[in-house]
Amino acid sequence: MLIGRVRSHETRTLDEGEKPPAGWEFWNETKRIIRPTGPVEEIEADDMDVLLAKVPDGWQLLSVQQA
Repeated sequence: MLIGRVRSHETRTLDEGEKPPAGWEFWNETKRIIRPTGPVEEIEADDMDVLLAKVPDGWQLLSVQQA
């Protein structure tokens, strides 16, 4: 059994002088692009192909561990 940690891959662009809101961090400070810091969720599958297929649209797989 594999356990994958996933989170939203949403990004936003800030205007000059604007600060990231709570729960967001700079992904590319030069271009003022921010991304969410959480929430992180877990998904489970028996193999890597199935795990990758379970990653929702707009989300990214952060890590995988064997249970």
